[in-house]
Order: sequence, then C-alpha cells, then structure tokens
Amino acid sequence: MFYVRTSILPDSTHVVLRGQPSEASSQSFSGRVLFGLAHSLKVKRITVSFQTAGSIKHQLPSQNGCVPVHMEQVVFDASNSLNGWTIWKPNRYGCSATNYEFPFAFVLPGHLHESANTPFGSVCYEIKTTVHTCGFGINTWSESIKIPVYRTPKEGSPQALQLTDALHTQADWLGAVELLVSHGTMAVADNSKMNVNIVVRPLQKGLLLADIGLRLSETICHKSLTNRFGDLRTSQSTVSVRRKVTGDPAKGLTA
Repeated sequence: MFYVRTSILPDSTHVVLRGQPSEASSQSFSGRVLFGLAHSLKVKRITVSFQTAGSIKHQLPSQNGCVPVHMEQVVFDASNSLNGWTIWKPNRYGCSATNYEFPFAFVLPGHLHESANTPFGSVCYEIKTTVHTCGFGINTWSESIKIPVYRTPKEGSPQALQLTDALHTQADWLGAVELLVSHGTMAVADNSKMNVNIVVRPLQKGLLLADIGLRLSETICHKSLTNRFGDLRTSQSTVSVRRKVTGDPAKGLTA
C-alpha cells in the first residue's frame, strides 16, 4: 500500500485583517507543502486550497457575508507529460525524510469574515493539500490544518485609539459593597497575560470578606441570526475564571 507523509508549513499560523470589511486591505498568505514517500508513486497533480472548513450546514448563514470560500492553486501538474503522470521515488531515508517541496501563496480579500465558533454555527478556514495519483486503490491523499482569521481595527482609526484606553469597571452591590476592576488597556492579544486590579470597598461596617473571584467571558453577537422576537442572538463563553480566598472562609476579613 502506498503511503504519503504530508506536512503543511505556513509562514504564519493565522491571518489578521485590519479594518472593517469595506475598508480592509487584502492580505497575502504563503507557505510550503512537504511530501515524504515510503514507496514509489505515480503523481498526476497536487493542489493547495484555502477554503471554508466543514460542510455548509455547519456554517453561519450567508446573509451576513459568511459565504463559503474556496481558493485553489495547482503547485504540480504532470498533465503535459507523456503518460499524464510522473513517478515519484522515495530517497534512501524513506518516509521520514522530505522528498518533494512546493511553495504556495494566496491573496485573501479584506472582506473575509473572521473566524467564529458559537452554538449557532461556526466560521472556520483551513489550508488543504491534495495529491492526485494514478493506480489501483486510493488515488487521492489529503492533509489540512486550521487557519484562524482575525479582524482588528485599522491603525489610527477611532476604534483602534479607543482600545488603547484603560479599562475601568465599577459595580455596586445593594449599597453595601463597591467593586472596582481596572486594566491597562481595553484590548488584550490572544495567549497573553492580563493583569487585572480588583478593589473591594465596603460601604457598610461589620462585613466579612471570605473570597473574591473574577470571570472573563466572551460574547458574540450574530447580526444575521434573530430569535422569534426579532432580537439579535448572542452566545457567551467563559474564557477564564480566577478565585482568591482571602483567609478563613468561615471568618473572612472584617471591613
């Protein structure tokens, strides 16, 4: 049985679009695909695609621009050869070594919808490479990796400047406790630390503070989805939960 080991090495693990869909510039996305062989193989064609991942029924509705995406590039084509295919042979190191390597590049439009994963549906993308071979048995070998697409405000725009402002949130609980939460900026990059300052201010005497916690949640509003009342549907997921015990929960700290 033939065996092909495929590795997809993008130059970047994600795509960042800057600005609203109507103003964002196109972004280039490139990389390499590597193939290792365990046996000789008759190869007809190799394609690399940037496309919507999964079936259409698992995607958000297309009323808000969430249309399927499929961009394909042929990186190897043996159709002009005598037999319509070329024999690839493994090197002496076998399938653990790279035998063939091909670059790829795509220009992604600025209006591309950013990635999202919600209970109502998802928008996700992938890079997929497919090897078309000639012979008996399996004649197509495919490999894919997910590529998230993010959208950020355009540099210098009012939205971008607003995100550099400090975050301050204040809450009052029954006129007994005041809670202040602050952070250096309103925007935080993925996989980075978020140092939050929490101040609990008692408004009455004799209160006991047993513990304090903070929950960070992400809320997504779906412009193309509405409920039976016509309201926009939203989904919320918990990103992180932190809880700090101030002392003996039975005694707490006296305010």
